[in-house]
Formats: sequence, structure tokens, C-alpha cells
Amino acid sequence: MKKENALLIPFNFVARGKELQDFTITLVRGDANDFRLTLARWLQRQHDDTSGNTKEPGVEGGKVTLRCTEETLARIERQFATDILRTDPPPKHARGMVYPPKVDPWDVSKW
Repeated sequence: MKKENALLIPFNFVARGKELQDFTITLVRGDANDFRLTLARWLQRQHDDTSGNTKEPGVEGGKVTLRCTEETLARIERQFATDILRTDPPPKHARGMVYPPKVDPWDVSKW
């Protein structure tokens, strides 16, 4: 890879595009309904609801249920890190990682 292109590698969450997935958020403490309202307002302010990255969060069995992309979930985990105990299923992304683009090793233009 050329040196000037090394800085242009985009941040990659290994998410599959804008595919929405179901997640369940277990809270450390507090009321799940209050957290749902806070989360819904935060998602509105981030414009994730209008861009199709998430659906309205709900409450089920004292846990918050959410249908969103992995990228949106990563931002939620970062924003509400002190409130969230666990997310099920765990997201497949690695926060803070930059993955190099997949390149054909026999492509001579990349040598």
C-alpha cells in the first residue's frame, strides 16, 4: 500500500452495511423505561431515527430492546457506558480498530 493512502483507510466496524439487528441492553441500575426514554431522545438528536439506523427502543422484562445497526450500538455503548452492563448478543465490531481494506495479493498495482 502506498504511504499517502495509508492515512485514508476508513474506520470500519465490520458491520454489514445498514442491516438492522435486534439487541437487548441490560442496565447496571435504574429504571429501564427511564433509560428507554433517554435513549430514544438521544437517538433523535443524533438523527439515527430519520436516517434508518434504528427503530424505537422498547422495554421487555426490565431490559431495553433495540433494533439498530452495529455502528449505532457502538455509539450507544460509548455514550452510555456507565449505565449499560451488557448487550446481548454481543456486537461483532471491535471498537477503536481500523481494518485495512482487503486487497488481492496478486494485484500488481498495489505493489
